[in-house]
Amino acid sequence: MFDCAVTLNSAEGAREDVADSLSKTGIEQPTVFLSAAYTFLMQHSKLTGQNRAFVLSTVNRVLEHNQTPHDLDEQQALLIINLATQEMTLSKESDDWPQAACNVLVTLAKRSRFVGHVMEALLQKFPPGQISSPHRYIILTLANVAEHNAVGFVPFLTDILSRAISVLPHIKTDFYRYAWAHALRAFCESVREYVSASAIARIEYDKNGSGDSHIEDEQKSINETCSGPKVVQKNYADQIELAYDPVFSWLSAKDAKVRAEAANCIGELCLMIPPKRLIDEMRKLIPMFLNLHRKIGTDQHLVTQGLCRFLESACADENCPLDAYLEDILNALFPLVYSVPEQSIASNISMRNQSEAFRCFHVAATRFADKIVYYLLHKMQNVQDSSKLGAINVLRHLLNSAGPYVEDKRSLVILGLKPMLLAGSEGLLSIRVKKAMCQLCVALADHEYIDVEGGNNVIIFLVKNLIVQEGEMTKKAFFSSETEVDSAAHLRAQCGQALQTIAKTSSTAHSLLWPYLFEFICSQEYSIALTDIFKCIRILIERTIKAGEKPDFEMGFDSPHVAGNLQVFSRLITCTNNAPLSLVLSKRATEALRLLSILAPWFHNSLRDVLPKRCDELLVVLKSLSPPGTLNNAVEGGSSAVCELRLARIARWHAHILDLLDLCVKNVNDGEWRCALAAAMGKQFNLYGDAPEEKAFLMRCLGGALALSTNTSFVVDHLILLFRSTLHAQQIERTGCAQAIGYCASTHTDLVLTELENIAKWENFKRSSGLFGFIKDAMPYKQYSDQEMINLRATIMLSYGYVIYYCPTDVVAQRLEQTVLVFLRRYLENPKQEVVVREALLETIYLIAVSMGPAHLTTEYHLECRTEFLNHIKDYIEFESPETLSNSIRLLAGKAVAALVALEPAISDDDIWQIGYVLTNYTFPLCRERSGLKTIDDDESSTMMEATVNQYHAAIEQIIKKKAVVGTVTHLLKLFQPYYASAADHERLRAVDATLRVLTVYFEHATDFALGRANEFGPMSSLLARLIPRIADSLCAVRHAALRAVYWTFRLAHVYKGLARNSVDNTLFDPATFINKYLGDEGKLEGMLSRKAISVMADITDSRLPQSQIQTYISGLFGMLSDRQSQVSSAAAQLLTSILTHRGDTLSAEADTLVTTLLNKLPDIHACVQTYTDLLAALIAFAYHQLYACIDVMLVRPLPYSVSMIDAWHTMSHDHSLFPLIADYLLDLITAGCGSSETSEVPFEILDTGAGSSVKIVKPEVCTLAAAITEIIKAGEPEVELCKRIPNILAALLQFLAAVVDTQYPVLMKEKDGVKSLIITPELRRLSSTPAALASQALRSLFLRTLDDAIVEKMNSERAWSDCVDTLHFTNGIAVLTRSLSEHRPEWIRPLVTLLIPRMQSPSDAYRIAATAVLSALTKRCPNEEGEADNKLLEALITNLMKALEDRNLKIRKLVVRGLGDLACCSDSLLNKYSSDAIQAAMAGLDDSGDRRDEIAMEAVNALNKLSTRVPNTHLENILSNVLLKLRPCFEKESSALRAVSFSLFGELGQRVGSCDAYREQLLINIVSIVLHLNDEEDQVKQMCARCLISVSSLLNSDRLTLLIERDLKIDEQCHNYRQFLKEFSEILAFSFPDRINYYALNCNNYFKSTSSRIRSNAAHMTGYLLGELTPELRSTISKELIFAGLMLLLKDHDIDVRLSTARAISCLHRYT
Repeated sequence: MFDCAVTLNSAEGAREDVADSLSKTGIEQPTVFLSAAYTFLMQHSKLTGQNRAFVLSTVNRVLEHNQTPHDLDEQQALLIINLATQEMTLSKESDDWPQAACNVLVTLAKRSRFVGHVMEALLQKFPPGQISSPHRYIILTLANVAEHNAVGFVPFLTDILSRAISVLPHIKTDFYRYAWAHALRAFCESVREYVSASAIARIEYDKNGSGDSHIEDEQKSINETCSGPKVVQKNYADQIELAYDPVFSWLSAKDAKVRAEAANCIGELCLMIPPKRLIDEMRKLIPMFLNLHRKIGTDQHLVTQGLCRFLESACADENCPLDAYLEDILNALFPLVYSVPEQSIASNISMRNQSEAFRCFHVAATRFADKIVYYLLHKMQNVQDSSKLGAINVLRHLLNSAGPYVEDKRSLVILGLKPMLLAGSEGLLSIRVKKAMCQLCVALADHEYIDVEGGNNVIIFLVKNLIVQEGEMTKKAFFSSETEVDSAAHLRAQCGQALQTIAKTSSTAHSLLWPYLFEFICSQEYSIALTDIFKCIRILIERTIKAGEKPDFEMGFDSPHVAGNLQVFSRLITCTNNAPLSLVLSKRATEALRLLSILAPWFHNSLRDVLPKRCDELLVVLKSLSPPGTLNNAVEGGSSAVCELRLARIARWHAHILDLLDLCVKNVNDGEWRCALAAAMGKQFNLYGDAPEEKAFLMRCLGGALALSTNTSFVVDHLILLFRSTLHAQQIERTGCAQAIGYCASTHTDLVLTELENIAKWENFKRSSGLFGFIKDAMPYKQYSDQEMINLRATIMLSYGYVIYYCPTDVVAQRLEQTVLVFLRRYLENPKQEVVVREALLETIYLIAVSMGPAHLTTEYHLECRTEFLNHIKDYIEFESPETLSNSIRLLAGKAVAALVALEPAISDDDIWQIGYVLTNYTFPLCRERSGLKTIDDDESSTMMEATVNQYHAAIEQIIKKKAVVGTVTHLLKLFQPYYASAADHERLRAVDATLRVLTVYFEHATDFALGRANEFGPMSSLLARLIPRIADSLCAVRHAALRAVYWTFRLAHVYKGLARNSVDNTLFDPATFINKYLGDEGKLEGMLSRKAISVMADITDSRLPQSQIQTYISGLFGMLSDRQSQVSSAAAQLLTSILTHRGDTLSAEADTLVTTLLNKLPDIHACVQTYTDLLAALIAFAYHQLYACIDVMLVRPLPYSVSMIDAWHTMSHDHSLFPLIADYLLDLITAGCGSSETSEVPFEILDTGAGSSVKIVKPEVCTLAAAITEIIKAGEPEVELCKRIPNILAALLQFLAAVVDTQYPVLMKEKDGVKSLIITPELRRLSSTPAALASQALRSLFLRTLDDAIVEKMNSERAWSDCVDTLHFTNGIAVLTRSLSEHRPEWIRPLVTLLIPRMQSPSDAYRIAATAVLSALTKRCPNEEGEADNKLLEALITNLMKALEDRNLKIRKLVVRGLGDLACCSDSLLNKYSSDAIQAAMAGLDDSGDRRDEIAMEAVNALNKLSTRVPNTHLENILSNVLLKLRPCFEKESSALRAVSFSLFGELGQRVGSCDAYREQLLINIVSIVLHLNDEEDQVKQMCARCLISVSSLLNSDRLTLLIERDLKIDEQCHNYRQFLKEFSEILAFSFPDRINYYALNCNNYFKSTSSRIRSNAAHMTGYLLGELTPELRSTISKELIFAGLMLLLKDHDIDVRLSTARAISCLHRYT
């Protein structure tokens, strides 16, 4: 394991894992482990220091275990000690290796068994008498042993010091100086620790008496050695003194760390050296300490520690002259005692430094207490916070730790602190300093310093700072460098705790606090401190009662600053407000109730027994109403009451407090007392200027007190006081004032109404104040601004509502109609009134509606103005912004509507729609809330928006409850429907939640279904279509609400069957189970779970949905397909698939509309892959039932097909059962649509374009069939069915191609009704230039589908695809295609030919052309399924072709000739059999009278050319003369191809039958044509002429001509130097056939008129060359006139080359005269 560990990288965690394993093994078997470790290190001497350190650290981990040293053999321990010592001294690489060895030795030295061995081993490395220092880690190990086992170390100290004394003067390096300074300090500390341990051992020995003799002997020796600290220190004083001087010299070392450690060591040495030496050294020692303390930064705590040790030794000796240096020392230490504000960021070193500084002050105080107190008090006067804080901290430390030394300084301390306490009371100190002062005050109180004169300043300071606020200390005259991070709240809490501590423990607490604290109960600024004040007063009273005395309410209570009993009573009652709301308020209410209870006799004797009992009950109630975690509910986990809504808890609590007040007032049967109480309440309004809630509660209390008062003038005065004291801009205060007026009206109704009318007139007085300004001071109202008047008006409106609410029921109706409504109508009719007035009016309407309800009135009453109220409410709502919530109008409107709807009689459907429409459209879209808007009523809601929505739900529920019929439900659902698919989450959730509420409330309260009466639930289909997809909504809350709404829809449908409400539908799902299984609790729903959930719901819906509601259901699902959420739209498509699967057979009448709608939806949802796929599945599902209707609709879609239409065709074609039916249907349609019979329509219309011309316009229906076939070819499945129909498809497409190849797309198509048809679109014209391209695309798609790349490649290479769409050459494309089929797909040939042969007799030219093109292409190779020749099929094919020679269509005759000509490629047997037919056909082609463009002639010559190479010579000889005669005109045809093939045929005939005289004669006749065309404009003609000349050269009977031709001409090559060849050839020809010279010259002359300029040039050249070298005799035979006349005309030719050629020719004729 060691080997493994040392090979691992130390940076990896693997080495640590091995170390853990080794340690566990070593702990269990230490002997084995230590032996292994020892052996490993001894055997591996070349291990790196890092690896040796690892082994040693592992050994140390084992040794550190508690049990290991006990199990360790002493001999083995010696081995380990020697090993560690050796390893330590060998190390030179780094500190890790020797430190590990050091740790091993120290661990062993901690045990008394081994400390001697360790010390001896170390001392062996430190022999006596030497002046060089031992290894640095030997010294550090000795120091560590001294620190960890002083008792074991000190016996060796004398020996160690004796060896060290000689070494210390010779140490020069800082490393060793640091080590020795550290070691000497540790040695001195070990002596002191040894003394302490000996003293403790002596005490225990004395306590236990004599025991074991061994222990007794050991203890006795310790006692003898350690008779006292001084004795022990004296034992080493001389040696330590010798060490002092070298160490002192190190204070000037370069390394700051060495200087700091040396200073620390000097401090320790001062405790050991003789006092006289210390006094001698003081003059240089103290400056050195202070200088080092000032300069050293990082290790300053070491210097401070050394200075503390020095002070200990100096203060212990009264003769030591320290006085002169004391202030310098304190000044050096004082900056360290400044409290760090954030202890978390203070380093450990700085905290140690501060602790050492405190210890220095403590040590100094033992001798100089008075000086230090003066010093600290002086520092407190410094303007710097740091100075104040430092002085305060030190003084608190001295009070707590050095009490005996400063106890006699009490008066001095209190007197000295007075300026600081007063400054703190006046806000002249920072929060941080005040907190420190508060802590000091607690220390002063704990040590009874406040008992002396001036102690009241401490109380004043604490009380004043009970109300300290953030940002105080405005009068600071200096800038604080520290950030104010201390919280004022924390300071207030500290001061409160300090006061409570004084109240509980101080002997002078009563005189200091009673009745002083009563001065602050009714002070506004002390409102935040009332809890602490109440508690302190209660503690004082309890201490007084516990002492057997009665509280004194006489002495001092006559002061005007001390609150009276009723003032205190009113304040305490008000302080119970909102107690259950928070921990702070709960604490305050608890203390207020306890103080109320204990002060009951003071308030009134009648309350002595009643009030304490009731307060105790209220404390129990408060505990039950407080939320979990507050003061009164911190222990219990919370009961059902804890879950109550906040508003309900507050309302209950207020009711309890008001009952308490009512109880107290009723128990005191004294009118004056009651009036005095009300007056006291009225005077306290100014205490709550910044606490509107408490002011409002006080108003309610005052209203309750006024209701029990019989003094009407007093009541009137205080009603006016209520209005004057209310800050009407505050909604809470308005409500409190109005409620107080309402309470008062419960007994003074008429008085209150009269006074309200008077107050309402204040507004009129305000308007007329300009005219009657002289009486304004006499009016009982203050001067209001215009805005204040508006707010006052709102308060008056609200007051009328509460007056009606609390009015006695026997007169409420009368007061409402005669007074209140008359007043309110003036304001209701103006919807543009200020928001605050409208809110008040809405609240008043609500209160009126509630007051007039059956729950409030005992008699039946119809509120005649209800419709009027509803209209006003509607107007108020419509005046708001739909999306922004800036006030409470909607919330209050909802409340009012709910209350009005509950009244009798039920409101009409029209009213339901109107008010529901406004409420819905102004609540659902809410998405923004004005900042700072607070809820009014709905306590469950955290925001005003949530409260508004909840109140809307309450209004809707009330509408349903009052008129629980399906019509109401339908109206409301129509309102919600537009929001189901909203993009905004909040709108969807609100709509679905509202739906759920409507359904559940309707289920419970419905009146239009009954037991035993079956019916259908009308809204069911619409609800299911829109809500089931929402089960897949991205918002979890929407999913759950939608599912529950669906559940209640099914429940309603179930009970509509005539069943009872409580009947159980066992087949229906349980919502909770369904949610747990499918829907999840958070985030977006997983796709697979969503589909499972929708699948389950689809099955349930399909089985439960009535047939009469299917159309509505499907329509709703189509609407949901466009939902913005992919999972929702996918769910709708999934549901549509399911319903069409199960009910598609019943929808035949709606098939066209349904499929059209479905196809129109596909492009809209293309972006959502899952929805798109599911909608295509729905199409398939419906196609199973209504296939042909689906196809018919799809065939009228625009071309080119959109992506969605392509996918629709592909999806249907993928279905194995649908594809055969689709393919057959489309093939039947396209066959019939291309004019297959006389009765069928042609696929085009002829459009007369004028001037005797016309164009063919293709019919769009045929194009759609081709496009559809293309798509089903791409996707048709199974492939077997596709392959079975490939011949049919080929036949249909080829016939379609032939039928439309010469047609055009319609420019503009119109249906009969005038609507444009979009089947042929501009995009189709752009992509497919002609209709024939559709057939070409379909054929390409077919071969790509069947993986016939070879066919496609063949078509590409021969440009056959382009030919297919060419009007003239499309048959070439068909031929290439057919031949490719015969080569690569022979199995398709026979079925294809079998299909096409009957169509050779079709009346349609297109059918016959297509069939002929295919048959003619197969004559060359007509294979069977195995690819071998099918002679039988060929015979049928040729028979039909021969019949087609008589066809009226020239193109067909041309194809027949071409096809029969291809028989030349057949086998000899077949050629022999059909050669006569082929030749006959070719000859007929040459004689075709209708061949005006030589098309058939071309094919005939080609055929003869090919046949001439294969047929017997006899056949050629029989037709030779006829052929040669018909061939000659072909040499000059415009068609270069015809010329080329003609020359080729001429040459071929020369090779085969050239010996015939007829041929020889024709050769000499045509030789000029051949030579002239040797330089034709077309290369192909040149080659054929060259080949022809080569072939017939021997037949010219001229050796010179033969040699010339063989020399200059090559087969399939052009003549490289035509003019030279022509010159030589012409000269030889002239002399070879002198009798024919004139004929040849005239023949050339005929070519002077050729249409080809090249031929004219050639003819001119040949004329010159032919005639130029003739002898005079031969020249005389020439028709010179004709020839030269022709040349003269050529000189005028428009072509310059012709003129140049003519000039050259004439130059050759210079011999002619």
